[in-house]
Amino acid sequence: MSSSENFPFPDDMPEAPWAEATPRSRAGTIGFSAFLHALRRHWVLATAIGVACALVAGPAVWLAVGPTYMASAYLQISEQPQYIIAEGPRSPRDAFEIYINTQEQILTSPLVLTAALRAFPDQDGKLIEPEKFSMLAGEVDKIRWLADELVVRFPGQAEIMEVSLTDDNKEEATLLVNAVVDAYMAEVVDAEGRQKRQRLTEIQTAHGQKTIDVRRERAQLESLARVLGTADEEARALRQRIAIQEWADFQRQLAQTMFTLRQATGALAAQGALLASIQDRPITKPELDRYLNQDVYARQVATELAYHNMNQQYTQGILAPGTKSRQGMQRFQDQARVSMQYAELERNMAAEVRAMMAVEIQEERNRLQYEVDSLTGQKTQLEAEVAQKKAIAEDLGQVDIEYQMKLADIADIEASLRRLAEEREKIAVELDSPSRIRQRGRAEVPKSEANFVPRVGLTTFAMLLGLVFPAGGIGWWDMRKGRINSAEDVRRQGIDVIGSVPMIPARIARQMGTPSKRGQTWMMRLTESVDSIVARLLRTAELEQRRVILITSPSGGEGKTTLATRLATSLAHNGRRTVLVDFDLRRPAVDGVFGLSSEPGVCEILRRQSDLEAALQKTGVENLSAVTAGRWQRDVTMNALANGGAGPILDGLREQFEFVIIDAGPVLPVADTRFVSQHVDAAILSVFRDVSEAPKIESAREILEAFGVGTVEAVVTGPTDTLRESTVEDESEQPAQQPAA
Repeated sequence: MSSSENFPFPDDMPEAPWAEATPRSRAGTIGFSAFLHALRRHWVLATAIGVACALVAGPAVWLAVGPTYMASAYLQISEQPQYIIAEGPRSPRDAFEIYINTQEQILTSPLVLTAALRAFPDQDGKLIEPEKFSMLAGEVDKIRWLADELVVRFPGQAEIMEVSLTDDNKEEATLLVNAVVDAYMAEVVDAEGRQKRQRLTEIQTAHGQKTIDVRRERAQLESLARVLGTADEEARALRQRIAIQEWADFQRQLAQTMFTLRQATGALAAQGALLASIQDRPITKPELDRYLNQDVYARQVATELAYHNMNQQYTQGILAPGTKSRQGMQRFQDQARVSMQYAELERNMAAEVRAMMAVEIQEERNRLQYEVDSLTGQKTQLEAEVAQKKAIAEDLGQVDIEYQMKLADIADIEASLRRLAEEREKIAVELDSPSRIRQRGRAEVPKSEANFVPRVGLTTFAMLLGLVFPAGGIGWWDMRKGRINSAEDVRRQGIDVIGSVPMIPARIARQMGTPSKRGQTWMMRLTESVDSIVARLLRTAELEQRRVILITSPSGGEGKTTLATRLATSLAHNGRRTVLVDFDLRRPAVDGVFGLSSEPGVCEILRRQSDLEAALQKTGVENLSAVTAGRWQRDVTMNALANGGAGPILDGLREQFEFVIIDAGPVLPVADTRFVSQHVDAAILSVFRDVSEAPKIESAREILEAFGVGTVEAVVTGPTDTLRESTVEDESEQPAQQPAA
């Protein structure tokens, strides 16, 4: 192989701008690995743009954020109240938390902030108006703004309360913080002292009023004692118990009388109802027997009937069943006669029984009516006695109750007097006790920035973002093209990769024809990679009779001519009669590679201006011939290709050579290769790492398969060993025979 084979050919240049656009493949190489490959391809551009953006973003953020200053004043809030005489009970920690939270809310309340925004003298004694501060300019609700901007906290959860305000105007921030603290001390803390003094005055007034109340109550108590006749408590209690006992006795008698009266009234009503229903009520057998037993004749008839029933039972007992006798019949007739006589007595007696029962009921009603009248009179008399005894007992009790209540009222008033006196003395002493809230330090104009560290952090973050964002954008933009990064990306398009070819750096390519060790090493790597592909072609040619092989690419600039030339040369070196046909009619390169005449060539054969034998040329490489492209004439040549003109050429070459390698134009931009692909055994796509795009590879495969190409494979050209490692599995399937170098 000549040294000229190591340099790119015309078709290895980037594709023409008129190349056909294809949709993005569903199997595109989108992922983190693809993103890293995209950055690798454009790291210089990404770094340059990133550094420029970082140099712009960093200072811009630094200036935009600007310095701010925090003015702080400090107050001490004691956990426990301060006492002079003796400490009270210690408050729990939760109570202190509630207290400091309350003070925090009070400090930022409208009462304090409104007082703070009034005019006050500054450090020089000049009267200033905070509402005219630049930091308050444009604020509609200045009170709300100040409440939101003030920060009240307790560093380290100690008794120190820090009141701070942050702004770019440190002088105004300092004045405002001091104004708020002064207003808080005046409106809240000092107000507690005023409240204590006011409380002392109120207690003294209340104490004087309670003293007057005690005197008045004692005078009324003496009047009640005179009504009771004695001030002795035991005598008053005895008189009251006797009156209450008499009242209770008469109440019990009245209750018993009313109970008996209710019973008698109920019984009288029941007897009246019984008398009204006596004629309609049936007479029961026991009632009838009771009255019959009182009648002499009825008792005789009943006795005779019992006698005859006994004889009848006796007769039936001594006679055999079914036996009849005259004496027995007589006894049966006597028994029936007496039974009928007794039944007649019962029927006649029923009316008499009702009359006797009515008389008895009426007598009972008369008795009950007398009892009801007697009880009613007794009830009236007892009610009068109860009312009289009640009035006596209540009069005594009411006076005694009032007497006891006066005693209780006097005791309560005297207890209140003692409490008021104690509290008066305590407040009078504690007026001089230290306040629970004391100011420990006024705000001073800050000398250092409050946001220096966040400002540096934001600037650093902006610079990092400016450095990284362009890289991400460039990587994403490149990644969307779906460029090929490895042989696996090609396989995702449904194409087998039969081998890989290393891309030789330009500095190494200049040493390929020299005896330098580096040049020889790269030549060996190139030869081995091409020979491994040829080994596979030889194997498939034996098994599947693939001898006419189309070498193409989806677009221009993907190394198809270089690949076709190297494969044809390697086949020839392996003793195979090979012909290389330049079907890239628009951008031919084979004649330049081997130094051949461009005419006659394929175009002349298609226009029938020459025959195949005249177009065949020796290349100077043993077993390798070539057919150049010839002179391109669009209309005539395209018409011949569209009408199957490539078929006879390839059929003639198939008869003369063992392998026909076709260097065709790219599939997507032009239609020439599509017409030629109808007459080949297989097609090999030349894929250039970092140049070829997955969507275009998929489109090229679909087009070739649509034009009848049964087998579409690929060879990947790349700058690293990654591609070679990805094809180890494919190469392991090659025959043990190694082609000659």
